[in-house]
Amino acid sequence: MTINKGTIAIAIATLALVISCYGTFFKDQASSLNKPNQQQLSSTVSISTPAEYQQSNEALIDELSKKVSSLQRKIANLKLHANDSYQEQDTDEFKELVLDVLEEKQQQEDEKRRE
Repeated sequence: MTINKGTIAIAIATLALVISCYGTFFKDQASSLNKPNQQQLSSTVSISTPAEYQQSNEALIDELSKKVSSLQRKIANLKLHANDSYQEQDTDEFKELVLDVLEEKQQQEDEKRRE
């Protein structure tokens, strides 16, 4: 199975959807569990109760979501600033790969027919 740009884009979009749904459905529960003296999360904080564990998970998910969004913006920015010759070269290579895959598939079908 080959991984292409479309597959990666769908995977990222699915991940973003899952993260946003998780935040939407579990946000009400987390707000009722918040304590007035909530501490900043760090790697050395020990989690002793399920409520603190859930809060730390939500904070980590929010942080990861922000990082994913940042990376997506950087990728979009790089695509905008990529020069045209690189893009043309990329499409030519992609065309060659597609033709190679089609040729290989045709050969496999021919071998099946022969058998």
